[in-house]
Amino acid sequence: MRCFLSFSILAALFSLMSCSGDVADGSSAAESKSGMPKTRYVDVMYDIQLLADNVPYSDGFGVTQEQERRLSIHAPQNDGEKNRPVIIFVGGGGFVDVSQDCVHDLSVTMARKGYVSVVPTYSCISTPEFAKDSFESVLRKAAEDLGDAVRWIKSKSEKYSVNANEIYIVGYSTGADVVVNYYYTNALVEDVEREGVRGVVAISGGNILKSELNKDLPKEAAAKCLIVTGKCHDRSSCGGLDAAEALSKYLGGISETCYMEDECNKFVRGNAEDELQECVTSFLKKNMLNNK
Repeated sequence: MRCFLSFSILAALFSLMSCSGDVADGSSAAESKSGMPKTRYVDVMYDIQLLADNVPYSDGFGVTQEQERRLSIHAPQNDGEKNRPVIIFVGGGGFVDVSQDCVHDLSVTMARKGYVSVVPTYSCISTPEFAKDSFESVLRKAAEDLGDAVRWIKSKSEKYSVNANEIYIVGYSTGADVVVNYYYTNALVEDVEREGVRGVVAISGGNILKSELNKDLPKEAAAKCLIVTGKCHDRSSCGGLDAAEALSKYLGGISETCYMEDECNKFVRGNAEDELQECVTSFLKKNMLNNK
């Protein structure tokens, strides 16, 4: 799958972090270079294994492999934990194509920290059935696909040793639009699987307020949201500071915003990779069940 220039640079986001803490069972590297013990879900500790490669997660909407909705799964290798949190990574591509490659490195990094990482495809306008649909129509289908992926991974929780009540959704660029509209919008998406989702991360989303937000959202019970944005207002180049701030205002106390020091998408070119890693890792960790 191809990845637009502005999206292909996502690979630069991911550097290894080191932090003191407890040693986790099954770790392939018990100590950091400084000699301090590592912490699961914070530090890179494991090699990884591919548990599923491009497998269908629903009946699909077409008859060819290219039209089916599929996903891949990475997990920590030699991991003794049997009830692991799951992160679903939703790539960008402007709905022209689904750029899984753009979130591949981040999904691998988080699997090396102890999570189970899932990367699905979703509906886009390159699919013949949807080629003439409006933006909102395709966005709705993509959000529904994400709901199907959540439902699928929950149904496979025993097989993949995951906790069906501890699911996190991370979207980049167009993927950020998908995850926000999947979870916080009912004008487009009404009947999708949301139970078990504990956190949403929207990185550089440009159209996250494209549709009407859920006015009946029970904010006290909703999943927390991390909004990651550059410091500029150009939607096409940095994911829309205006959109990020509007979403933050609406969600209020259930959201937090991580403003990258660089403008536009420079923070995905490596200038603030450590800061971004720390921001996302910290958000996921503090929203875990029992705050592991």
